[in-house]
Amino acid sequence: MTTKKKEKKINASGSATNAGIDYQQRVGAWFLVSQYTDFNINKTIDIDSDLFIESVHFETTDYVDDIRIDCKEVLIYCQVKRRVSTLSSSSNSDFNKSMKQFVTSFINEYSLNNIYVLITTSESTTKIKKDLKKILTSVRLNDTKFQNNPLNKSEENTFKTFRTQFFHLYREILGTETDEVTFIKFCKQVYVSIIDLEEGSSNINAALMLLKSKNFPNPELIWKLLISNCLTFAAKRQSVNKTYVDGLLNQFSSTSDKKADEDINSNFSCGKDIILIESFVEEADFLIVELFRFDDIGLPKQSYRDNKLVIDGKDEITEWNVIFRSSTTSAMMRYLDENMILYENKKIVTLAAHPDIEYVEDLPHVIAYKEKHKVILSENIRKWECLHCGMSISSEEAYLVEIDEFGFKHSLGPIHKDCHRNLDRVLGITGLKEPLTKSKLKNFDYKKWISLIIKGQGQITAIKNMHFGNRKPIISYNFEREINEGAYCIRVSHEDKTFSYLYSGHEIERYDKDEGEHMLEHLNSELTNSIRLKDPIYSTSINYNRDRYSELVKQKKTNEKLIKVTRYDLIKYSAMLSKINETIEQDYAPVCLLYDKKSQELIDFSNIIPIITDPLKFDGFYENWTQAGFELDECELKIIDNDKDFGLNLLRFFEKGQKVIIDPEFDLGKNIINGFPIVKQQELIEQKQQESKTQEFKSVNNPIFLKGDKVKIVFPDLQQEKFPEGVLLEDEMENEEGQRFVVFQPVENGVNLDLMYSLPSKLLEKI
Repeated sequence: MTTKKKEKKINASGSATNAGIDYQQRVGAWFLVSQYTDFNINKTIDIDSDLFIESVHFETTDYVDDIRIDCKEVLIYCQVKRRVSTLSSSSNSDFNKSMKQFVTSFINEYSLNNIYVLITTSESTTKIKKDLKKILTSVRLNDTKFQNNPLNKSEENTFKTFRTQFFHLYREILGTETDEVTFIKFCKQVYVSIIDLEEGSSNINAALMLLKSKNFPNPELIWKLLISNCLTFAAKRQSVNKTYVDGLLNQFSSTSDKKADEDINSNFSCGKDIILIESFVEEADFLIVELFRFDDIGLPKQSYRDNKLVIDGKDEITEWNVIFRSSTTSAMMRYLDENMILYENKKIVTLAAHPDIEYVEDLPHVIAYKEKHKVILSENIRKWECLHCGMSISSEEAYLVEIDEFGFKHSLGPIHKDCHRNLDRVLGITGLKEPLTKSKLKNFDYKKWISLIIKGQGQITAIKNMHFGNRKPIISYNFEREINEGAYCIRVSHEDKTFSYLYSGHEIERYDKDEGEHMLEHLNSELTNSIRLKDPIYSTSINYNRDRYSELVKQKKTNEKLIKVTRYDLIKYSAMLSKINETIEQDYAPVCLLYDKKSQELIDFSNIIPIITDPLKFDGFYENWTQAGFELDECELKIIDNDKDFGLNLLRFFEKGQKVIIDPEFDLGKNIINGFPIVKQQELIEQKQQESKTQEFKSVNNPIFLKGDKVKIVFPDLQQEKFPEGVLLEDEMENEEGQRFVVFQPVENGVNLDLMYSLPSKLLEKI
């Protein structure tokens, strides 16, 4: 039984706010950028399989009506809500409206190829962006035992609400009850995607980077144009396919959309070779020779190796030294024009083949050869990566070539002009309509970078977002962090019935049983002491950073709450825990190392290795470096795509005695003024220990606190029923930074405890 498909769009959202409308158009623009640049959106949706967009449909007549994205084997139905504040089952709630559309489509148009995505921002309730997202991921990973995964109180309530709404809506829409199997099928097709698109967000930066990779002189203007156009598309309920968006944007690009001077993708020449060789006759310096490639049954008539054409004869082998090879005469003439200075005083003689060569492209075996290989050419053009160096082709003219040299994998596709080899069979050349603004960054692989950055740089992003005042931050790298094995992990329980885990970077920290029990004992001792001192351990509500309340309250973001830690437990580790709790895949990667484009040597600045975390800012860095006095030519950024390789590179640099600084900037004296130095964690610990031994303390004039004073500890912003009390062992002092502190001995029930602490004076009050 099915309900009647609606004939026209139902306005289920009422009068949306301007912010909501703007967000929906921004989401549409993000998908159009992905479509235009052939960017795989699987990371955006959190699906393992490839998702390349074929068409985007706005304000559709489908049951799920905001945006539909058609990929090759998947239809993605999107409900776009900038902020979902509750999981309410009220008919007016955004969540219930989205659920109703998902369930209606699921009932009436069920297909394994349908995906339902609630797209929202990090402003939405945690029950949506964390709890529900985690539950749905857990179901997809294991649809029979997902409920065995530990759920905290909030997640349990979210799951119950979600399940109840599904059964209620199913009954309301179809008039009959359903079962648990159907509910699980539904869960496996529902996704929650968090896409923040405020100015300066990582997703907008990714969109601008994708547009920059297509040679738009001002990608910001193209982004605004797409947002504006999406409003028009939505008002007219239009759909946009690849051809349309290409035509829309190509007119603003500084490239000809990487098209050659003829339709090479489907009409490239296969049947003949035009080669420029060193002359074997006295009357000429060079020869241009026209050759049939295949015999009458389609076998190659000659082969190519070591910059030579090789013809195996019955009695002898003929070899010619090849300088340039092409598929057409026009490509050969272009090469000679571009290199006129090399040949202007040389005599070049042309040796033409039999006149029948003009019809060689019509021969059955040549047509069959072309049909077989044009798929390879089309796929490699889509990737737009150099066949030789593997780097993206972003800002220069490029050859389209066929590689059939002995010892090389046969392929067809683009290469950088600088990567051209004598035996590459040139099919054509891409051209620029007008000169680009000269960037010093060459051949950067933007697509690879963006696919990695979506779930990368976890630690680096956290460090950049911290406030250090006038202090210069230092990143300490623990080289033992790569080893994370063991059958146990530690779960952290919170006062609000939620829980998290101890992490090593982005991974759940794992221990063997003895290590785990030792760590558990330490943590529980720390927890007990913090409670006794009335400075308990708390966690932040978003990233679950843990610390004493007095420290954490200074570090938390404005949109974070502090949640009290109540206990720690040692539990069995499961890979499922990582998958359903994973939001970041790499703590440091992707980052880039800087190389000279011509020499391919790693660049350093007076023994300082620069590591770049944002390629969009490269030209600004380059300008700073040259103004500071470092001599640089055109550069390449090579991507380190995983944390393991990041650590190996650091180890290599440290062993050579080199310093490593993230995003360094210098003054005119070549002194570091901005950046994040990276040091070995153990060396930093030893340095701090040594500093603490040699640090000078001095008494202060007119101290407020004196030796023997009885005091209590008062923490700001913390409601206290009882204050830790104690006695001071020395007069108030100050350290080298001018900060005042005291040496405090706690007192309980009139007894001085065998403990002492160094405390800031500002936390004390006299009794």
